[in-house]
Amino acid sequence: MRRLAELKGRPPVPLTAAAPRSLSTEYDYLAPDKSEIRLLMQVEEAGLAHCVLPGGKVSLPVRHRTVEELWYVLDGSGDIWRARGDEERVDSVFAGDSVWIPVGVCFQFRAAKDEDLKVLITTMPAGRDRRKRCQLLASGLQRHEDTLNALGHTSAIR
Repeated sequence: MRRLAELKGRPPVPLTAAAPRSLSTEYDYLAPDKSEIRLLMQVEEAGLAHCVLPGGKVSLPVRHRTVEELWYVLDGSGDIWRARGDEERVDSVFAGDSVWIPVGVCFQFRAAKDEDLKVLITTMPAGRDRRKRCQLLASGLQRHEDTLNALGHTSAIR
């Protein structure tokens, strides 16, 4: 590992910087989409966070400009809307599901009425300014409710 770090032109990180971090009971900040974010670990290449969207809530629609994310649903259920250009989709998500949100994809999510949606999120790369990496959008999941009904989409929260 030391050799790999030296090859990248920087000294190895002391193991004290890699100490375990416990999940906080209080969130560190509200994401631009208004979900609760609890930071876990962050290295130059990626960040790991615990996200909670309270039961019955809908996030604001956003688009990441400079990062991509991998989500793993820890608990709860809900729906996620994703769109890019003319392509869009809504998927129901449940505990045990994973989701990829590539750079430039618009997305919005909602939690089932009776349970919080808890997601483990890896953001790549980490360390980007939260205000610059994310753009709020004017529409998203709410705008597509009639379309979803017409297509026969069965929401996880109905």
